[in-house]
Amino acid sequence: MASIIKGEKRGRPGTWIVDYRDAGKKRHWRTFASQGEAKAFLRSILIDEGVTFCTEEPEITFEPYATKIIASRAAFVKEPTRDNN
Repeated sequence: MASIIKGEKRGRPGTWIVDYRDAGKKRHWRTFASQGEAKAFLRSILIDEGVTFCTEEPEITFEPYATKIIASRAAFVKEPTRDNN
């Protein structure tokens, strides 16, 4: 799971925090001066981790699409969700 948090909620006024877990499920925090910088960083993290939507097959049905999405988000989805097929 990854999120952008306003710094005031974590005792860091005037900052934006990106809270995420890497593929090894290790938690990381990065702080930024603006929300735009935080969004750009989060977008780059998700792209680097391979968390993108399957757009290469426009005629794909739901079941194969759902399987691809869950597989691509394995680092961000809890095990019971992945195994709930």
